[in-house]
Amino acid sequence: MKKFDTLEEAFHHFLENVYPKLPPARKIKYKDARYDFLKRKSISHNKIESILEDYATIRMEVTFEE
Repeated sequence: MKKFDTLEEAFHHFLENVYPKLPPARKIKYKDARYDFLKRKSISHNKIESILEDYATIRMEVTFEE
């Protein structure tokens, strides 16, 4: 099980390791999000979450160190 500190790190892992193995029909579904993330550097957290929910369990953790 891999853990990531940010949604962006998890999405980058998805694009590098899961996306290439997807069938073409599934890749088409995510191609705009991939382009936005890699080239435009702008994609909403909601969009990232909606994609990752199909392949991963998302848990948010917030820690305050005072």
